[in-house]
Parts: sequence; C-alpha cells; structure tokens
Amino acid sequence: SESVNSTHMFPAGMSLLALLVQPLLRPLPLLAPSLPHLLHLSLVGIDPNNQRKTLETLLFYKSLLHWLPITEHASTKPDPKLEDATAESKFRLYDSEFPLGEEERLYECMPLVGEALMGWAPEFLNKLFLMLQSQEAPAKSNNSMDQQLMAHQTALLRDLSHLFFRRMEQSTYNKCTAWLVEFVATNIAVN
Repeated sequence: SESVNSTHMFPAGMSLLALLVQPLLRPLPLLAPSLPHLLHLSLVGIDPNNQRKTLETLLFYKSLLHWLPITEHASTKPDPKLEDATAESKFRLYDSEFPLGEEERLYECMPLVGEALMGWAPEFLNKLFLMLQSQEAPAKSNNSMDQQLMAHQTALLRDLSHLFFRRMEQSTYNKCTAWLVEFVATNIAVN
C-alpha cells in the first residue's frame, strides 16, 4: 500500500543523502544550492515515535557536519600559518586534502551554505530537546534488537553532539550552549 511505502521513503532518503554528501560536495558542490531547503525539510526526521527515521536523519547530519562547518565566515580558505590548529581545523572543510581547485569551489558556496547551517543549528537543537522531553525511560526489554538499536542511537547522538558543537563558530556556540544549559536546568532533576 502507498502509506506503507511512504513510511519507509523518508528514512531511505536520509540514508541515501548521508551516503551522497561527500560526492555531492566534491568535485562540484552540487548539494550546496539545495542545502537550505534540505536542512529545513530534514528536521521532521527527528521523531521520537520513529527510531529508524531519527537514526537515518542523525546519520545524515553527522555526515554533513564532517564536511561542512557551522559558520558564516568560511568563505575564504583558512590561513595555514595559524598557530592554534584547533581553531584552524574548526572551520576547515573536512580534514583531508582536496584535489587542486575543489576546495576553492566549495568555499565559493560557503556564504549560502553557512547561512543555512547557522539557521538550522538552533532548530536542530530545539528538535533534539523536544525529542528528549517526549521520550519515556526505556523499558526493560529482552529483545536484543531493541537494545542494540537504543545503544546505536545513544552512541550516534553522543558523536553527533560532539561534532555539532565542535564545528560551529563562537557566537552560535555561545547561543547553543546557553540553550543547552537552560534545557538541563529546567528538565533534569538534580538530587
């Protein structure tokens, strides 16, 4: 039936996008013009009622953040003479060498991509907060598949959160950490 097929289309699409991020960004940044719309549409993939949809969406975001920083200021190539290697790599496009000319083409698209990522970052964090608020404590399950899926989602969320905060510019980082602190203070009981 059509409803059964449409239920599986979104996770399959996110899975495919996660695999294609790198080839769609180089040698030509074909994904860049569609990225603002894609980021906005993909937020519905963070769904506490659909673990597979959420996993595939988070994998797409992880793949994307491996290749792109969350910054409006990556329109020029970083100076390799910077003493602070952490600051330099924070806003670099992926930590591998690009063939001659490819990195420059991607940097040309960064104002558009950077603006999209800067707008997506707080929306993504908000969706994560909503998902965490609506989740119930995991029930004891003897189903090893459920346990493996939950363990995978937890590990992915941890890795993605680390990458998310590591790849953003300072002003966005400050806003997002402030929201995170507020969320923890209002939603997590401390004994």
